[in-house]
Amino acid sequence: MSEFKGTADAISAIKKTLDIIQTTLEDTLTRAEEVQRSLNDETVWAGEAQLVGAAFLDLVVQYHGKLAPAEEGPVSQASKSLQEYLDADDIFYENWQDYVDLMGIG
Repeated sequence: MSEFKGTADAISAIKKTLDIIQTTLEDTLTRAEEVQRSLNDETVWAGEAQLVGAAFLDLVVQYHGKLAPAEEGPVSQASKSLQEYLDADDIFYENWQDYVDLMGIG
């Protein structure tokens, strides 16, 4: 296993990417639910095509439903954790001179 060393800029870039993924997941879930309702309300498909399509759509809705919740979903939790790291990193470096003075290492 190799060591991971990240800069605040790299962590910030990861967080921005996670935020984009979160938005995409939410949008995709909304659209999949709309399509699912539409297909359930209409007789667009019949037979095996309907069964397979409905099963696939159900899986998409379940998958996105687990990942997309803005409060407790894994993507949003990761983003919040990265933001907490960035906030703590800012505080650490804002107080760096106080630490140097206290430890007499400057």
